Amino acid sequence: MPYLALLLLLLCAPLQAQNLVVSRVVSIYDADTFRVDINGWPPIIGSNMPIRVLG
Repeated sequence: MPYLALLLLLLCAPLQAQNLVVSRVVSIYDADTFRVDINGWPPIIGSNMPIRVLG
């Protein structure tokens, strides 16, 4: 059981930042959140993706 809990914890951990090519900014709201379309990613993931700026 502890291994299952550890696996679930690791799957829910946030990913580190990486470089992306944004093809279009769809919308901006809340001054730190915006939605973009990302080149090179499948449409189900890269279309209208929400991005939140930390800080």
